[in-house]
Amino acid sequence: MERARQQPEAVQATTTGRPLSLEESRQVETVLIREALARTGGDFQQMSRLLGISQKVLRAKVSELGLS
Repeated sequence: MERARQQPEAVQATTTGRPLSLEESRQVETVLIREALARTGGDFQQMSRLLGISQKVLRAKVSELGLS
């Protein structure tokens, strides 16, 4: 069962087909990385597979977003 929660407007906008602003893209990226952190318990190897990005890029994003 999926958790009921309100998503940021930027995440909702991804389903409307309209282009996202840079700020909205960052918001979506943050939501996805936070969700991956929660699902994997912070295992960067699993997170990188889940998100389809390298561990190097993932670690840089986590640091850039202040999620470490």
